[in-house]
Amino acid sequence: MEIISADNEVIAEIKALQKIPFGNKIALCDIAHAEHINKCGHSIGKSIIEIPLGQLVHVQNVRSERLDIPESIIEEIIKQMGIEQ
Repeated sequence: MEIISADNEVIAEIKALQKIPFGNKIALCDIAHAEHINKCGHSIGKSIIEIPLGQLVHVQNVRSERLDIPESIIEEIIKQMGIEQ
């Protein structure tokens, strides 16, 4: 996967460790446990486990700072998206 700058230049290449569905987030660096997750410069949640470079960043490894999603809903999202754990 290529990371493209605002100037439309390739600034990095990352190998996805699993399927990353369109529109979802990928770890651009290793993320430590309990680290804030930023999207477009804003914190959107906190990692609940270590997330390696190239892994899908979603409900299986991040908890939202705005919304308390019940565990049963998280499990259903993981199931429906076919997220590998």
